[in-house]
Amino acid sequence: MSENHRFPGAFVFRWENPNHTSLKENLLPKIIKKTDETMGDDDWGWNNQPSAVRSNWTLENKYPWNIFTQDDLEKIIFDAIRALLGSGEPVGPVPKSFNTKSIWWNRYPAGATAPPHTHSGSLSGVYILEQNEACPLFFHHSNQFGLDPDAGLGEEYNPPAVEGEVLLFPATLLHWVAPTKDWRTTISFNLGPSN
Repeated sequence: MSENHRFPGAFVFRWENPNHTSLKENLLPKIIKKTDETMGDDDWGWNNQPSAVRSNWTLENKYPWNIFTQDDLEKIIFDAIRALLGSGEPVGPVPKSFNTKSIWWNRYPAGATAPPHTHSGSLSGVYILEQNEACPLFFHHSNQFGLDPDAGLGEEYNPPAVEGEVLLFPATLLHWVAPTKDWRTTISFNLGPSN
């Protein structure tokens, strides 16, 4: 299944990962182990909120390649990109080839949030590795650049995304995570055009 939600000038593309069961069996125990090892270490907190979410996205010296293999990246990121490019959906000026600029994991305990933010790069994505609730991820597209004069102040979108789905969206699209009800684990990434 795939779905494309269009904002004025932006999009959120959902794709169901057919390799989810094996990816979860392989990656979730590694992420849980790393979360347990780094609890209380402020360097592994997201935006200095160590109680809210665990992540290693800022640590160049602890970059997550010891968790993800090239095959994992292929199944999580590049299969999703191929689905997007092959969907025929109008998604604007999307490069035909990408490089992975960064990849990280987030493990949210119950009640955790991520504040509104955007990413760097051309395209960003999130793979929902573990989620036992309605998706707490929200997107907002404002009409700040006059993309659509009839769009008003913007539009908010809470995708009905479930565990095992990858969401792709422009890196500049504002998004956040509302308080979670249970453990939630995601793998996020930023992509840029290949040179």
